[in-house]
Amino acid sequence: MKYKYIIWMFFLLSCNKEKQTNFQVTLTNKTNQLIKVYFYNSGLTIATDSINLLSNIPFLFADGYFRGIVTIPQFIPKYSASDSIVVVFNNFYRVNHNSGNIANTSTKFYPRFSTRNVRNPASYIFTSKVTTKNSLFNEHFYEFTEADYQFARE
Repeated sequence: MKYKYIIWMFFLLSCNKEKQTNFQVTLTNKTNQLIKVYFYNSGLTIATDSINLLSNIPFLFADGYFRGIVTIPQFIPKYSASDSIVVVFNNFYRVNHNSGNIANTSTKFYPRFSTRNVRNPASYIFTSKVTTKNSLFNEHFYEFTEADYQFARE
């Protein structure tokens, strides 16, 4: 009986809590223009999969977690099935944000690795905070700027 108790204590003391990284991604419209964001997959979009961004009101684009510790910009968007994103300013000026090697039918687009592409994690302001011994909290912030609006208008 004494050995069962010792074995049981050994198992309890040798358990390690799994490490985890929580993340949150916020989009903010820093322009004075209405911004609509549409998610496309193979040229099709669903009206319910669109976002309206009003000026200076943050929008939660993604939140979740990864197993393990992640110390670089990385997240899983809620609209991960999309292959491109179209950002429309004032219901008129469009800019495509492509992922992968998609034939660009738009005259205005940000390529996959552009630092203005919403789909590129390197485009985000990134902060990482240790919340407990076994977890991190990563925040990603993307801001649409007047320069983005001017690019769309050109």
